[in-house]
Amino acid sequence: MVLISTSAVRALGVVWVYCCVGLINGQADLVTNGSGSFTIESAVNRLNRARIFSDDHQFMRRVAWIMTKDGGDPKTFRQGYNGGIWQIDKDEFFLTQTNPVAIRMYHPKIQSKLGISWPDVHWSDLRKPFYSLLAARLKLAITTSPGECRRPIPTTTPDQASYFARCFAGRKVNTVNTRNPQAFLMAISQCQRAMACRTNTF
Repeated sequence: MVLISTSAVRALGVVWVYCCVGLINGQADLVTNGSGSFTIESAVNRLNRARIFSDDHQFMRRVAWIMTKDGGDPKTFRQGYNGGIWQIDKDEFFLTQTNPVAIRMYHPKIQSKLGISWPDVHWSDLRKPFYSLLAARLKLAITTSPGECRRPIPTTTPDQASYFARCFAGRKVNTVNTRNPQAFLMAISQCQRAMACRTNTF
């Protein structure tokens, strides 16, 4: 039998309360390897409130499910890969730090509105959902080829499916065939039927 002192129990209780209060106060998206619908919603809502990027019409929320099932896919946080919920590769992340458009238009806003110095962020930080989301939005903001990627994120789900395949997915391989727009629509439909998407953002 293992005996635990009263002081140790109290200490554990303090840690538990601290962690839970942090999650309730919307910090779940800043936890390393955080996942789940609540966490994704926290990240998306936090970024929307900052008003750094134009309205994405729930696109990034959908992409979180498509890429990693909100982090539920066991490959999401695989060893040696730090792209996080939105699966941002290391070279893609590097471009978000060095691209002239990102530096001129977005880095100052990220610093002033979120208190994050993006050039000082490490790829490993993208294991925190909010940082992975920020990198994903920056990636879209600086993607200019093919031409449709220069336009704002589409408003309808079918148009977003095409936009996703051409402007975001690239050669990524995950739970769906990311280069097939129909796979985007099917994955969202499956999510709704399984009631895994517990919010109305779809």
